Amino acid sequence: MTSHIVVPRRLVLVLAWVVSLVMGVGCTSAFADPPERVARLSYASGAVSFSPSGEDQWVDAVLNRPFITGDRLWADTESRAELQIGSATLHIGATTSLAILNLDDRIAQFQLTQGSLNLHVRQIAGDEIVEVDTPNLAFSVREPGEYRIDVDGNGDATAVSVQSGYAEVFGQGASYAIDAGQWYRFYGEDLGQREYASNPPRDELDRWALTRSPPGCVAVLALRLSAGDRLRRPRRVRNVAVGPGLWKCLDADAGCAGLGTVSSGALGMDRALGLELGR
Repeated sequence: MTSHIVVPRRLVLVLAWVVSLVMGVGCTSAFADPPERVARLSYASGAVSFSPSGEDQWVDAVLNRPFITGDRLWADTESRAELQIGSATLHIGATTSLAILNLDDRIAQFQLTQGSLNLHVRQIAGDEIVEVDTPNLAFSVREPGEYRIDVDGNGDATAVSVQSGYAEVFGQGASYAIDAGQWYRFYGEDLGQREYASNPPRDELDRWALTRSPPGCVAVLALRLSAGDRLRRPRRVRNVAVGPGLWKCLDADAGCAGLGTVSSGALGMDRALGLELGR
């Protein structure tokens, strides 16, 4: 005689609900929406490695690999890298540690715990956030421009400078506006101890970043010039060549005919020249 095991209907319903819940979680993970925006590793030289979000293992970085929230990047000694995301380009110097804290269609938030970063922002929307956090402050970009951030090896101090554009730094209960031509070094989270000076000369990282500027005609705005200079209105320029103390601007509105040179020494130190470079 064949025996039959009778399973209560209530138990059958509970088991079916549990199975559907487990499968639903699995399907949700498998078919989760992809990130709204990613960064791309567009250049790497030397020993550059990365660690994917949620992982502790470090592997060699591969060109054109997409970077998302939580990914980390390390450039070793005598190494450098470049990340592109929308209208922003991050030029990463040697012995530099960078992580992506938050990345979507509105926010690009990075963490610089050690080393040097040259940041070039070509456009920024009214509600867009471009921010670099360091161990003792948050550096927030407010206008298109070129920016530099350096964190010492101990994480005790952060130096920030604005070549062009405008930015703000935020500490513990304190904030400062950083204008074009200004350089600050902040100590501590309250930003109470600080040094101030005009921008130092461009170093190797900055000069390399200039060679990596995106192609095409871009805008230049002469905000304050000496009486002998001839740039009197905003112009669109291309082939901006940087020589010893010189900016050479070619006018795109007039078929990129040469305008000659403008001595950087003749420019005012504060918001003297907002410049986006092209080649």
